[in-house]
Amino acid sequence: MYKDLKFINELGGINATYADDSGQVYFDPGSPAHTAALNGDYGPIAPCVESEISLPDAIAAKLAELDDYRWQMEIGGAAFGGGMIRTDWNSQNKIAAAYIMAINDPDYAIPVWEVVPGTFMALDNATIRALGITVRDHVQATFNRKAQLHPGISALDSVEAVAAFDIGAEWSAPA
Repeated sequence: MYKDLKFINELGGINATYADDSGQVYFDPGSPAHTAALNGDYGPIAPCVESEISLPDAIAAKLAELDDYRWQMEIGGAAFGGGMIRTDWNSQNKIAAAYIMAINDPDYAIPVWEVVPGTFMALDNATIRALGITVRDHVQATFNRKAQLHPGISALDSVEAVAAFDIGAEWSAPA
């Protein structure tokens, strides 16, 4: 790490590095300047001291990761009628509107619905209702799984345990 930004600029530009609040400058790994620094071309390298993350901060970060994972699962699609349907927000809203129409009007049907890009089908009233229930159940299942995993993450007792907690694997494991 070097503190002389003028010197760093002469080595290849500040856009290949960044400086932290203390004025320490770090080379992007793999950059020519980084390789030269590792080879000792610019003199001794100050030791890097990694900051320790607290257990509460590690848990908070892992819970934020869980939030994002749940969201990705929610909008990632759901199985329906032997295929996959979209469950992004836009699709959820359209399906909810069609579901409400189908509940209120037993004769309501949709002659052409694009289930996924390029796949079209007609939806009768019963299929629209089933589609709405499928999406609702899919979304609720993501919250249910998050609710099951949240206490386990919150109860982890070390930063190492938090780092080792694999949300994807735990999400897929039987509840």
